[in-house]
Amino acid sequence: MYPPHYWPGDRLGDQLEFALKYDGTNLAVLARLFQESVEEELLEYIHARPTGKYARRLWFFYEFLTGKLLPLDDLAQGDYVELLESDKYYTVSPSRRIRRQRVYDNLLGDSRFCPTVRRTPFLEEVDSSDLPSRCRQVISEYVPAFVERAVRFLYTKEARSSFAIERINPSAARSERFVSVLEQVGQEEFLNKRKLIELQNEIVDHHFREFDYRSSQNYVGEAIGQHRQRIHFASPKPGDLAATGH
Repeated sequence: MYPPHYWPGDRLGDQLEFALKYDGTNLAVLARLFQESVEEELLEYIHARPTGKYARRLWFFYEFLTGKLLPLDDLAQGDYVELLESDKYYTVSPSRRIRRQRVYDNLLGDSRFCPTVRRTPFLEEVDSSDLPSRCRQVISEYVPAFVERAVRFLYTKEARSSFAIERINPSAARSERFVSVLEQVGQEEFLNKRKLIELQNEIVDHHFREFDYRSSQNYVGEAIGQHRQRIHFASPKPGDLAATGH
């Protein structure tokens, strides 16, 4: 709640500036808003303060989220400003310099998928706790052979749990393949298309092996009776996967 003297005005640009200043950046809300006919109102706001940091950010967000260019010339002067305040959000570093609006694009993704993560007190505490060092310290107090046995037990338990979710009763060989894949994860880089497909093919039944991204829609859910399901997560559409990179 804000006292009356905070009222920014009735115009769209003034309301959006207030939102960025006091409510933070919500790309989902902006994307939905920009689907409406707001271009003229937005242009009016940007023309009134072309070098203002909130105007430049909103200008960038409009073009970023809609894929449409506003009829504006690139800025030729003014200091560069961050799209997200790095003291309030987790951002990429180094950021990308965007000459058109003279902003630093430090977003975590692109227009297809771009999460925003606020620096909450809890996350800041986790960041400063240095969990990797604490884990290494705890493990160093035990005999290596004992740690290896414990890790192997956890990998096996994870394999059984994963198959239980799918209501699959795997063979011993298939369970062993799953455990073997888990053991590889910390040793290799899998964030590319070829390796991800290879990884998937290692753990699925050989009848379902693929040479490309999936071609059908899937989801994570649960049955709630009367042939109904509660959907917890719907994965990206098959047609959108090709654009995720190679």
